[in-house]
Amino acid sequence: MKRTALSFGLLSGAIIIVYSAAIFIFFGDFSKISLPDLEKVEKLGYLRYLILLLTVIFAIRHFKKQLGGQGSFKQLFLAGIYTSLVVALLVGLMEFVYMLINPGFMEQYGSLMSERLKAGGASAAEIAAHEQQMASYKWLANPAAMGVFYFLETAVLGTIMSVIVALVKKTKRA
Repeated sequence: MKRTALSFGLLSGAIIIVYSAAIFIFFGDFSKISLPDLEKVEKLGYLRYLILLLTVIFAIRHFKKQLGGQGSFKQLFLAGIYTSLVVALLVGLMEFVYMLINPGFMEQYGSLMSERLKAGGASAAEIAAHEQQMASYKWLANPAAMGVFYFLETAVLGTIMSVIVALVKKTKRA
């Protein structure tokens, strides 16, 4: 199980890192990105969760084949959660490194989001509420905090996905 989790987790983490780097290279410096491009980047960013889901499915499926087509919920769940933890570690490290490279990202992102609200015709109260909300996220400007946040986010989503996939893939006992 550990070999399966490590293999699938490392492969998936590498794919997510290369994919994220390609988005960064293609769209350039996020401090100079336009609002339409920001929306594209946000949508493309969600692809990492699809990659995580597919990784959990394939890892559990592969592990079940290693067990000869048999597998309890617990065995399959653990294969999925271990795989998710490897991916989460790599995603957390990626976000940590990104924040080291671009320490002003949170301020840049907050400014772009305020600009988006203004362009959408938001009221002054809505913009002020958004800016207050962004101020409460200042802790994410710390690279370690960002890394831990994305590690936990990926681990939680991976756990949920592991539960669902393990329930679907478990061996039905007559």
